[in-house]
Amino acid sequence: MDKLTTLRHLMNFVIRAVLLFAAAALVLPEPGVASVIFQPGKKAKYVAPGEEEISGNAAELFQTGQTAEKEGNTKRAIRAYKSLVKRYPKDALAAGALYRTAELQEQLHLYVAAAGSFGQLVEKYPGSAHFDEAIEAQFRIGERQGETSPAVEAHVCSAFPGTIRLRHASR
Repeated sequence: MDKLTTLRHLMNFVIRAVLLFAAAALVLPEPGVASVIFQPGKKAKYVAPGEEEISGNAAELFQTGQTAEKEGNTKRAIRAYKSLVKRYPKDALAAGALYRTAELQEQLHLYVAAAGSFGQLVEKYPGSAHFDEAIEAQFRIGERQGETSPAVEAHVCSAFPGTIRLRHASR
């Protein structure tokens, strides 16, 4: 004869399922995501996301950028300054680092990137000592590129809507 499911078998199943679920909930309270930091001679260290160690503070990153500039390593200086702006956007050195980034990009003839950096300076740091210089630099880059770089002109014109009328009127 077929085994009939009885209330007793059903209750045993439900109780086992609930106990299994409770045990799993206690053992695995939440999905764990962590960074693993390996250092020579030390055990692996698990660090929560966003709490990873940052190499250097804003002043150290600015100094790294200046040192790299003095050594003629422009690309390293740009990386240091960009890192400073990204990690410490509210630091007093951030506007100066962004300005140096833009100037160095312009020196390397990375005009679209330089115009973008100058534009970011104008938008994020309107009280900066380099505000007027950044606006002039955007126009200078636009003029230098002329018709060959519509991306630079588009960036300058989007940042300053009245400039497209001035540019076409001056031709």
